[in-house]
Amino acid sequence: MYMPASFKVEDRSAMLDFIDRWSFGVLMTLKAGVLEVNQVPFILDRENNRLYGHLARQNDQWKELDGADETRVLFQGPHAYVSPDWYESAGMVPTWNFMSVEVRGRSELLPPERLPWLLEQLSDKHEAAFDEPWKMSKVPPARLEAMMKAIVGFSIDIETLNGKFKLSQNRNPQDRAGVIAGLLTQPDENSRLIAQRMQLLQKD
Repeated sequence: MYMPASFKVEDRSAMLDFIDRWSFGVLMTLKAGVLEVNQVPFILDRENNRLYGHLARQNDQWKELDGADETRVLFQGPHAYVSPDWYESAGMVPTWNFMSVEVRGRSELLPPERLPWLLEQLSDKHEAAFDEPWKMSKVPPARLEAMMKAIVGFSIDIETLNGKFKLSQNRNPQDRAGVIAGLLTQPDENSRLIAQRMQLLQKD
């Protein structure tokens, strides 16, 4: 990942918080010269420094996870177009502000008996926002067993974290203020989220 010093994230805890919030990642594996890429919902286990996910058994990428030459996951958060008209400085050009974290690590398959735990962790995390969270116990055992046979679980031991938060840190305070103001006029949630993160940086 191209990493200008201005945008590099050094705070490991902040990167893990980001992964936990933006947990739908892009899984990339390289094995015997073959690159496989798929999008996967992940669960972060901070205590054991691991990521957990699953793939459809029909998805051949799972066969690459054990003994992969490289395994990486890219987590992407909010991103937004930045108009040069928002800068106080003249002669600027358009750019894009964004936030992402790359994980590199060693991947391995999970034994089938770990799948119920993995799926329960995943559903509990995302159902927590609802008044009446759905529970796996609602699925008939025979149906659940059949579904388990159709997926493969895996884990990734996190060895390296690379965070890149491009939030106009390389611009002067006046230009950053202009970008924040411009982003807050936009109708999309991504622009507002980027503006909010930039405001937090201003306070730091």
